[in-house]
Amino acid sequence: MSDDRVLTDEARHAVTKAIEEGRKIEAIKLYREATGSDLAEAKRQVEQMIAQLPSGAPKPIGPSSGCLGVVAGALALGAAWWWVA
Repeated sequence: MSDDRVLTDEARHAVTKAIEEGRKIEAIKLYREATGSDLAEAKRQVEQMIAQLPSGAPKPIGPSSGCLGVVAGALALGAAWWWVA
């Protein structure tokens, strides 16, 4: 049974936003609260929503990607300082 028919536009937006932000568990929780479905059904529906996202949809950025930017920036500053000195 699909609970998708009782998912309001507001709830669908909240679930989709959580998915786009990489918060799948939160999306499942929001889906369950909005529809009253059990965990298995909510998980199945959220995974189906994920599968229907366009391939060009923004992917969540993991916490480690920021570190790479900091390291690259530090190396660039160090190289610039060395070049000037």
